[in-house]
Order: sequence, then C-alpha cells, then structure tokens
Amino acid sequence: MRARLFLFTTLPAVVLPLTAAAQVNAPDCVDVGREAPYRGYGYTHIVVVQNQCGAAVRCRVATDVDPAWQSVTVAAGETGRVVTRSGSPASAFQPRAECTQQ
Repeated sequence: MRARLFLFTTLPAVVLPLTAAAQVNAPDCVDVGREAPYRGYGYTHIVVVQNQCGAAVRCRVATDVDPAWQSVTVAAGETGRVVTRSGSPASAFQPRAECTQQ
C-alpha cells in the first residue's frame, strides 16, 4: 500500500499596492489600499482605509468590479476594511474612495 502525503496550507493575503488607475478623493492623512486574499473558492476583494488623521473619517468606497458605493466610518488612528466581493476568480481590482473628516 502506498502512503500519500497531502500538504494543506493557508495562503497569505495578497496585498496589492495602489496604482495610478485608482480613484481616491481623500485628505492627505487617509490612505486607501486593497487586499485580495484567496479563501478556498476565490479571491475576496477588500478596500482598506487607513485613517492617520486626528478625527474620524467617513468614506464611500467602491471598485471597478463592484461600482455600488458602500459607506464606512473609520476612527482616528484606525484601519477599516470593506469587503466588496467574495469568490472572485481574479485578484485584480481598482478601489475608488471619497472620504471626508467628521
């Protein structure tokens, strides 16, 4: 009888930097990025909002894949994440964001 060895691993999140195609209208103290971790059945598209401002920010986020706006409020010094799609066959997407300080 032959023994078979199966290796199961958890893949790390694919963190993608912003490119020139991203559309972000936010104060200088707000960074908008994206993550696309693979979760067994496809990629999850996540828009990441890092608030380094002294006050909370309210953002509307969307992507080129999912154009419907979603809102998120991120406290000062915090990071917020918004899932825009689960189970995508592709990891590539461009975030859009409009943020204002509260």
